[in-house]
Amino acid sequence: MFFPLINYMVTPSAGSAIGCAGVKTEAANDTDGVSALILDVDGKRFTGLERHRLASKNCFDLGSNNSLTSASSPAASNGYYVMLRPLPRGTHVINFGGALPSMRQAITYTLTVE
Repeated sequence: MFFPLINYMVTPSAGSAIGCAGVKTEAANDTDGVSALILDVDGKRFTGLERHRLASKNCFDLGSNNSLTSASSPAASNGYYVMLRPLPRGTHVINFGGALPSMRQAITYTLTVE
């Protein structure tokens, strides 16, 4: 399972000519200054999450029929992502999230693996 603890995706505003380099820079700037990252699975807390920052290497196109923005290309993302090994059968609770200067999120999933 691969997912973001916290991340930003940036697209240019309608009529903007920001370009790929611009959205990549903006996504990186929006993700700077992380003050908290959290991941715990079934009560086990993970550390060293700051090492898991990733940025899109290339820009991508969201497509013209997306509900996130009026612009579709170029888009770029930057954030803190983790990949978990497959979980054993049973019920699992995953808590994750983070805090950036302009955004915070805390999410809890209860998953049943059959």
